[in-house]
Amino acid sequence: MQLQGHAEAVFGALEKGALPALVKLDLNENEQFGEAGCVALAGAAQRGALPALKELELYRCEVTGALFEALNARALPALSKVDLTWNATFGDAGCVALAGAVERGAMPALAEVALCDCGVTREGLRALRLPEDTDLGHGEGVTWVSLAGLRQALAWEWVGRQLEPVHSGLFGSSSQTRRADADADAATGNQERDQLGKGGAVEEEETLLGRLHAAVFGSAEPEVRPSVPRGGRVRV
Repeated sequence: MQLQGHAEAVFGALEKGALPALVKLDLNENEQFGEAGCVALAGAAQRGALPALKELELYRCEVTGALFEALNARALPALSKVDLTWNATFGDAGCVALAGAVERGAMPALAEVALCDCGVTREGLRALRLPEDTDLGHGEGVTWVSLAGLRQALAWEWVGRQLEPVHSGLFGSSSQTRRADADADAATGNQERDQLGKGGAVEEEETLLGRLHAAVFGSAEPEVRPSVPRGGRVRV
């Protein structure tokens, strides 16, 4: 779909249920789309105009993080794939915005994103919980990346936050404080205190956390696994 710079008018007019059966939206090579188009499209999604959208293609559209910044819970409930290839304007800030939208539950079905040549550095990779040596350049690099590692890491962090009040009640301080104290003890050579005092409490807590994570996610520690290549494309 060529919008010829009219993205704001098109998406700004879409209200709840406007496109109830739209499954794929191809906006590739609309270089005038830009941040204004991102804001307009996000607004339409937030109003419930795209409830069935599964695939969004924004190849070479000057996309920025504004596409994800304003999205709240279940704004795009069916979206599973987003192609952002060749949007150098996206960058690390866009990755941070994308991770934030995933954490808010804006796109609960989103599984993979194409980020080839999007100006992403190690900061952006860390935001998406991807290996820092991931190659997102054009050519032999990764084309699509999986968000499974991000979702698993966010879930693990959520479990930790839920257990924090329990930890404070049992041990009288936050888990972060106790870990910091245990590390300081080890650094100063106070091994006896580390073993008998706070270090033991930290170990006990981590065992509890590991058991809870295993019960919820099937493993004692969160891990990022490479997805199986499909169709000749490389994924992480």
